[in-house]
Amino acid sequence: MFPQESVYKSLVEEEDGVLESSLGYMSKFRPQVLQEHKQRRSPMKTMGPLKVDAPSPDKFLKKHSKEPKLPGNTLVEGQRIHILRKPPVPGRKDKPIMGIQSGTNFIKTNTVVVPRTMYRAIQARSYRKKKDYGEMPLYLVKRKLECERIQEEYEVELRRQEAEASKHLSKEEKESILEGLKKNWSTLHHEYQRLPFIICTMVRQKRKEELENQLDQLEKDISLLERFNTIYITD
Repeated sequence: MFPQESVYKSLVEEEDGVLESSLGYMSKFRPQVLQEHKQRRSPMKTMGPLKVDAPSPDKFLKKHSKEPKLPGNTLVEGQRIHILRKPPVPGRKDKPIMGIQSGTNFIKTNTVVVPRTMYRAIQARSYRKKKDYGEMPLYLVKRKLECERIQEEYEVELRRQEAEASKHLSKEEKESILEGLKKNWSTLHHEYQRLPFIICTMVRQKRKEELENQLDQLEKDISLLERFNTIYITD
């Protein structure tokens, strides 16, 4: 079947089905090594042990099973705890205690006690009979006087500071300032009149707005000085 020089002629098939070379070396400890290898590694080839008991269907995770449990009730069945125990209800055949009487005359006591308590209550609510009814409390009067004194001192100090810091402007100084303001107004007005009728650039537009603002401010200052005869200035 095979050629004369085929390598398959050197292989012999043994009874266990393993093909071994008749020419190669084989250790006598090979079966022992194979057995130890299977015992150490084969059971751990999967996740966890090889053979594990299947979980029972009855042992599933139940609700509140992992919550801490309170200690059990040590009372006997039917027993209750009563902090304030009331007297028991009398039975149907129990007879009430008769003949208990008190020596207090409640009618006479009420005729004396009740009018006194009512008078005291009415007297306590009658604020109009007090001596200081309708008058301002003393602490409010002191507070009002203190506020008036502080306000008066503040106004005096303010007037003193204004008198020290202010200066009366003489008539000659006033005329000189008016003349200078009017001269500045004429110069700016002459420059404003020289502007072109049609302004095409942003620079000329900005210059025109500046001249208008300066002219308005000069007109306000001139009107202020001409309106009042006496002018005060501060440092």
